[in-house]
Formats: sequence, C-alpha cells, structure tokens
Amino acid sequence: MARSGVAYDPEVAKDMHSKLKSLSRQKPKKKKLTLRDLIEELRSDIEQAKAAGHTMDDIATVLAEGGVLIKPATLRQYLRVPDAQVETQTDVQGEVEIQDKAGIISKEIA
Repeated sequence: MARSGVAYDPEVAKDMHSKLKSLSRQKPKKKKLTLRDLIEELRSDIEQAKAAGHTMDDIATVLAEGGVLIKPATLRQYLRVPDAQVETQTDVQGEVEIQDKAGIISKEIA
C-alpha cells in the first residue's frame, strides 16, 4: 500500500534499482502445473502409448506410479479434442478421416 508524505533517501532508489535489475536477469520460478496442464504437457507421449496399443488404464497406472493420480476417465476427458480443433473428411468408401489439431488421424465408418 502506498504511503503518501514519506520521503525516501536517494540510496533507496539506487538499492531498488540494482535489486530490480538483478531480478530481471534471473529466470522466474516456474509455477506448479495443474493436473490438466501436466497431462497437456505429456499429451504426445500419451498419444504415442495409445498408438502402441496401451489402454487409458495402462497409462493411468504408469502415471500413478510416478505420483500423478488420475482416473482413466479423467485422462480421456483431458485428452479430448474440442470440436473446433477437429477436421473431418469422408472418402469414397464412406470412411470418415478425423484429424485433430495435433495431427493425430483416426478413421471411422460414416
């Protein structure tokens, strides 16, 4: 809170100048990630595990072993791609090719 009527010594300005300059050279401390942010950070690794045939239960178990407690359903929800980030194309056999923003392609029967 600002205090009016207080006079500061010029040395205070010099001291604050050097402290602020020193602060600007330091990297700020990283904030802790939320669970959703952590899953987003691990998205490509999780997608690779899914592509290799692992289930969400498998992936949730590995995460739990590392101290990240998440239910498979929550993991699925966090990895779900919003509709605005999905492109679809239908080919001549009636298969729908879905490509999300991350470039992951899946096919479904239309």
